[in-house]
Amino acid sequence: MQSFLPRLSLPDGPQMSLRPKFGGLPWGLPVDLWPRCTGCGQALQLLAQLPSNTPGLNGPSGHALHIFACRWMGECDNLSGEPGHDAVLWVPEGDLGQGLTPFPWRDGDHVLPDDLTKRVPPPTHRSDVLTQTRARCVAAEIWVTGYDAFDDGVPEDLHFAFYDDDLFFAMEEDEANPKGFDVRFSTKFGGAPYWGGDGPGFGGTEPDMRQVLQIGGMMFLAETPDRLPEPYDQFRDSGHPLAPTRFGKSIEDKRIYLDFDASPWEGGPVHVMQRPNGSYALVECR
Repeated sequence: MQSFLPRLSLPDGPQMSLRPKFGGLPWGLPVDLWPRCTGCGQALQLLAQLPSNTPGLNGPSGHALHIFACRWMGECDNLSGEPGHDAVLWVPEGDLGQGLTPFPWRDGDHVLPDDLTKRVPPPTHRSDVLTQTRARCVAAEIWVTGYDAFDDGVPEDLHFAFYDDDLFFAMEEDEANPKGFDVRFSTKFGGAPYWGGDGPGFGGTEPDMRQVLQIGGMMFLAETPDRLPEPYDQFRDSGHPLAPTRFGKSIEDKRIYLDFDASPWEGGPVHVMQRPNGSYALVECR
């Protein structure tokens, strides 16, 4: 089946218009449309903002897709699988304003603006990152500069098996994991979902769902930048806490990647699924 790999880069300057991206702050989103978690009441974190002409989305023309999820770890039961801890919104581009929408703080939020200027040393262990995630409301920003079509290795007549636990685990290993858990393919648009070791049932996948995109925990940059930014370069002085960004280098092809941590599970992807009735669900996996 056909999928699309996004070509990714770090921001090369201020954002001046709507563009496809992961993380950061949404461009022009009316603040009253910014969703809040029904579990803890906190504003959700933006995972992606994508125009409808993004390959594989098949959304309404002239709209922008917004994907949000609760990341107030330790303060919310956002891993319970109950609805209301994430949101997927199509917003007409004509309804978007100009400029980045500030994070919608309000009285009673867990982290108040006066606390946001504190400098926290970059973590050296994964547990440090997870501990600091509870205060993370803005994800590291990654721009999409293009797309490359590829065959995801899943035949059309086997596609349905990727949404059912029994059928998935009955497949041969090379059928169930055609890319062999290669994390370079963990962020993609369309095609069949690439699951971790727990398969489709872990995150609550329903057999009649179909994947729109998946967002991996490791984002590979298309080109190596001249200088890797410090962990707090993005939004350092804008009053938005940002979890430290860890960079690494791929063993296979030496490409630079950064930990995006889209899912609260260590390294797991987030799968954006669509039901037959047109509604969406986020399936978060390990």
